[in-house]
Amino acid sequence: MGHEAPLSGTEAALAATVLDSVAPVGAEARTEYEQSLRMRTDIEWALTERARVVSQTGDANSDYGFTLGYYGGGESFDENGSPVFEHSEQLLSEQIDTLLSSSEGRPAVYVDFGGGLGFSSIRLAAKYARDIAEGRLIMVVTNLGFPPAALDGGRPDIAQALSQTYPNGFSAENLEFVRQYQDLVTYLDANALELDTTTVFTHEQEPQAVPLKGNVGILHEQFALTHSHVPDMALAAFDDLMSPDGTMYLQTAYVRTDLGVSMHRSIVEEVEISGDMIDLNEPGYDQQRLSALDIGLEILDRRFERIRSPGHGILSVYRRRAAQGPVEREESYLAESLVTH
Repeated sequence: MGHEAPLSGTEAALAATVLDSVAPVGAEARTEYEQSLRMRTDIEWALTERARVVSQTGDANSDYGFTLGYYGGGESFDENGSPVFEHSEQLLSEQIDTLLSSSEGRPAVYVDFGGGLGFSSIRLAAKYARDIAEGRLIMVVTNLGFPPAALDGGRPDIAQALSQTYPNGFSAENLEFVRQYQDLVTYLDANALELDTTTVFTHEQEPQAVPLKGNVGILHEQFALTHSHVPDMALAAFDDLMSPDGTMYLQTAYVRTDLGVSMHRSIVEEVEISGDMIDLNEPGYDQQRLSALDIGLEILDRRFERIRSPGHGILSVYRRRAAQGPVEREESYLAESLVTH
């Protein structure tokens, strides 16, 4: 069985980056890995389309859902109703401050990949409302599909979605806060393979178009990559998105490299690809996904400095290396990771 349709231009470029990382192991392993990559790409698109339908119908049979997207502490607001930033929210707020102080006239771009309802992103947007309104900052949350509740014009009504999803979790005051600031956040229906060709816009009176590719200053992810069937290509895409001074905060990277956690078990048990039914929880296929994640992380390790610090909690922090010279590869590690059947 193989992927019969050619990869798109963006997919082909990302696949080439991934396969370059596999090349030192040998031609046979590269061929097997390419076959796996093509099949996994088909599966990723099949599940993407399913998720987009499910987000509108409410059917639970999907691998993707809308999490709260909250990364703070127990006290979310102070007595004056202003957000209190703790944990990852505080870390992200400090990095936004750094970006804004060094943006040199170009908009700073923040992306929460797979950020669900984006509660923390809305809270951060409230702090930086003036910067967003004046075109200095763009706050983006990505998902597959949109929450069913929508405002006029198709914009997601996050306050309504929160009240439906967490009927006892938010006070009227908190929901009003979300309603007041939710339009400062741009919600995208896009998987990782689509972000390279996605353009966002500033919120000023005369909006500027800003391609995500090469312009993302902050990319945050919390377990979203554990659902992916192409984590290798997704991480290669993240590399493309980041600006020269960009920083990534990846929880999946931490739980994989520091805790040895595996991929998320697929809720959708099987999918038809090229006339064949693929068991998405079969151990051999699960190992393909895990190997793909390891290869993707190896790509980042060559191009970024990974920072380990207790202050970062359960996030791996990646900053682009100042000089991207050749990095010695551990071929035995790559060979061990390439289990494709």
